[in-house]
Amino acid sequence: MSSFKQKPAKWMWALAAGVIAAGLLLALPFAPALLRERLSGGLVGGGIFVLALLFFQRERYQELPPEERRELDYLKRVKRRSRFRILAAVVCTVLVIAGGFAAKIFLIGTPIQSQTYALRHYVDEENVLHLIIDCVNSAWAYHGWKTEETDGVVEISGRSVTVSPVHKEGWGRLKVPLEGVREVRLCGDVVYQDGVVIGSAAMQRCKARTPYVGDAPALGRVAEAVGLDGQNWNYITELQTGERPYRWTIKFQNHWGDTSAGKWMRYYYGPQMLALVDNLDEVGWTYTTATSSGKTFCEGVLTLEEADAHLAELLEELCKLDFHWIRLHYLYPDQMDDRLIDVIAREEKILKYLDIPLQHCNDGILRKMNRRGDKAYIENLLDTLREKIPGVVLRTSLITGLPGEGEAEFEELCQFLWDQRMLRAGVFPYSPEEGTPAAKMDRVDTSEAERRAELVVDIQSRIMDQWNEDMQGEVVEVLCEGFDGQSMSYVGRSWAESPDIDGRIYFTADGEVEAGTFVRVRITGAMDGELTGELADE
Repeated sequence: MSSFKQKPAKWMWALAAGVIAAGLLLALPFAPALLRERLSGGLVGGGIFVLALLFFQRERYQELPPEERRELDYLKRVKRRSRFRILAAVVCTVLVIAGGFAAKIFLIGTPIQSQTYALRHYVDEENVLHLIIDCVNSAWAYHGWKTEETDGVVEISGRSVTVSPVHKEGWGRLKVPLEGVREVRLCGDVVYQDGVVIGSAAMQRCKARTPYVGDAPALGRVAEAVGLDGQNWNYITELQTGERPYRWTIKFQNHWGDTSAGKWMRYYYGPQMLALVDNLDEVGWTYTTATSSGKTFCEGVLTLEEADAHLAELLEELCKLDFHWIRLHYLYPDQMDDRLIDVIAREEKILKYLDIPLQHCNDGILRKMNRRGDKAYIENLLDTLREKIPGVVLRTSLITGLPGEGEAEFEELCQFLWDQRMLRAGVFPYSPEEGTPAAKMDRVDTSEAERRAELVVDIQSRIMDQWNEDMQGEVVEVLCEGFDGQSMSYVGRSWAESPDIDGRIYFTADGEVEAGTFVRVRITGAMDGELTGELADE
């Protein structure tokens, strides 16, 4: 009996020998002549041996007694059943894996990434943000949209799956009421912040921003975000980070037919690079022009101070165009030089409304935030603005509960706001962002930061109430935005109210006032912190 249990091993050896022989036979035409002769003889001998072995095994089986043959046949059937069970288990495993994979790609999907959608968004008259999301790949569909709000920040997420009869739509249409909302994030990207709708290009630039000029991979992302990538430009990068001023130099390798490379760097790419790298002081460039008169080596440098000065030039050019109002936002204190202030004061089209984000006034906190300037610099700047631009309305954003803000620092912030009489202020409790150095610093808890924010809002409300009283009887130019059915009056904005983030002026009129027209309104009252009035006689 024991001899028959070894037969499967002999059959396996015979099968292996056959496979080897077949391989040698296929390789025979490609072998050298001498080796081919030896292989031919070996294959013939091996083939005869295999045939003899098979015949011998068959003869031995026929010579066995009937009982042993039945036992051997039984063992063969058991082996076949075992093979069937193994095959069934393999098939079931494959089906389960395939089913899970199909559920993953057709039903569950993966979180939507920013690179996979095109976005159009706007804010309507009812202060609702509309998000129109389209998939850039026709083979994908979107589903499972979720909206969560925490501390004035709205997080929107969704999932992407392969198009199927279950999920067909490769788009999303969402609405977000903005009452009490300071920021909206779509799949991790900030699309709305402090009353400003942020476009896709701005989102890409915001994500590429880096605090350090020495981070080469981060600089590559910055170059790609501004459009200065290796696919369109042939250049090498040189960094000067040993000592101030820190410089990032772009050395173009291809020849230019004119000096346009310098203009692109000075007026387009350079300012963006300076804005997106926090501690970058200068941007340099070199290139060679090749004309009929020969080759000329050109180079240039743009400093941070020169880039800031470009804003004044841009405003002067814009004021020559057919604009009625030009409103400035996000003017950081270190950008406000004398020339810019003089242009704002001189040009009638530039509204006497300036948004200057401060976040805080304490010197220690400003240093931790890597802000240029201190409290004394900010106070001198605000005094200069009020002196050169009479009646200017100042807006800022303040954050309570920042790392390093104790009771003394918070009281300093409250006193600063009251003394400076900042008319408009967006006040937000500090919300740490994971992965940033500030997230690891000591700070008050979220509930205390929210309590402090409410106290600052109370101070701001008192300042606005006093300003509303001072405005009674004044006649102001108002941009009519339409008719409000709830208040049964027209609504609009003057130079002192920015869209979506400030209040509006409600006014009555004997005749019809079309939306988009500028009218003169006499202020006669206030309602819930917003001004009311009537159409003034022309």
